Amino acid sequence: MVTVDRDGNHDSELDVTWTAPDNEGKPPITAYEVQYHGGGQSGTLPDVPAGTTTATIPNLRPFTNYTVQVHAINAEGDSDYVSSSERTSKADNSLPTFSADTVTREVA
Repeated sequence: MVTVDRDGNHDSELDVTWTAPDNEGKPPITAYEVQYHGGGQSGTLPDVPAGTTTATIPNLRPFTNYTVQVHAINAEGDSDYVSSSERTSKADNSLPTFSADTVTREVA
């Protein structure tokens, strides 16, 4: 199972979480590969370390739907991709920040 959430602090990143497959009786998982597609953009996060079940996909386009897939890698090869999850990256609606040089003005 793959779960995708928008990073609360960034509008161009998605946080991906997945469940490790049952690997009993097989060679240990050595890495995961995360793949994403959307808005004419695609890419792969190669070799996410074994034992890790989270990753962040950076540099995405805001307001774009992305399909994300994950598969495990071990000595026998690559598994099938885990069922994909689709999520929209969105610009957050956070308050603006100002530098220390901000000037306060009063308007009648």
